Amino acid sequence: MATSYTVVALHRGSDAWARQVFAAVRARLRSGRLGSADVHYAARAPSTVDGPVAAVCLASRQAAADADLVAEIEALQDLGVVVVPVWRGRDFSQFVPAPLARVQGVRWEGSERDVSNYIVRALGLAEADRRIFISYGRRDAAAVASGLWTRLTERGFDVFLDRFGLKPGEDWARRLDEELADKAFVVMLETDAAAQSRWVQHEVIYALKNHLGLQVLSLPGSRADRECAAVPEAFRYRVSEAQLLGSGSRRRLRASGLNDVVSLIEAAHDDALLRRRNYLLLSASEMVARAGWRIVPQPAWSMLAESDPGRRRLLRIVPRPPRPQDLRRLDASRRDHAEGGVVPHGHLVYESADLDPALGDLLAWIAADRGLSTTPIQAVAAALEVP
Repeated sequence: MATSYTVVALHRGSDAWARQVFAAVRARLRSGRLGSADVHYAARAPSTVDGPVAAVCLASRQAAADADLVAEIEALQDLGVVVVPVWRGRDFSQFVPAPLARVQGVRWEGSERDVSNYIVRALGLAEADRRIFISYGRRDAAAVASGLWTRLTERGFDVFLDRFGLKPGEDWARRLDEELADKAFVVMLETDAAAQSRWVQHEVIYALKNHLGLQVLSLPGSRADRECAAVPEAFRYRVSEAQLLGSGSRRRLRASGLNDVVSLIEAAHDDALLRRRNYLLLSASEMVARAGWRIVPQPAWSMLAESDPGRRRLLRIVPRPPRPQDLRRLDASRRDHAEGGVVPHGHLVYESADLDPALGDLLAWIAADRGLSTTPIQAVAAALEVP
């Protein structure tokens, strides 16, 4: 079920700029260890959409005045592809084609990474909904953790750090497990204090047991015999003294070190969630096939399952606990697959069985009588047989 991806940079007379955009995307894919993805680059809009497409328009005076380019933008929009304007200089309004006049754009200079991040997320190769749990010992890593929380939040992550996420009077032990269940990636700061904290150890074991993404940042000065033996070395990054400032509880990452570490986390996060999506998609495909259903691959990490007499199900994979917006997207997708006036039942497939009860109740209420279900991966085969 290999997926082909397409990046479109619509423009007129901006060949060098388009090459810069494509180079930025390739660099972003490599940094996230996604360089092997089957990605095609084009300066013209495809006539049909057979896989994920991400499109930008390089705004210029020539582009704004070109009727053929306007027609290409409108054709992509009719296919459901969002086209994002990218511009240089200060004046956006003069150079953007009319169909994009009300679309939020991105200024190229200084925002090359934002443009490439948008494209990779639009292709589905990186999650738009990015959630991270920071696990650490307060005695010797509080300042490092706070710096990471600030920078990751600026980079668009939903980050849980107990210092900012717990309220007075809250049952913090239960809340930590709820936050772990809600996140798909854990960053552990490995220090002597972390080694002596049963809660940090619990958080890491939870991540490994539930196949969450994990990145360990081992801070210098910690005793080697206190490193978490359960963590594979491939998941560990050893922070150097040169990347730090201060000492003790005030030790923090330098600006350059913080940039290095956040880039590492971003790449590891994308890689972990892509691997998790692929694993879930393959597992669900095998279960569907063993149950005797035919599989029709679909974009957006989905598949259509068909079985005689005329039974059809649309399955969509999410690599983390589902949320209401996932059900909304699934509902829109399954209506696109109506046949003879009959809309297939939609299954939102996820891995974690440790779903927050309140969230589970909300999802069940939303899905009720709407032809939708949230389905743990272990229950896919059984769910197909429910009328």
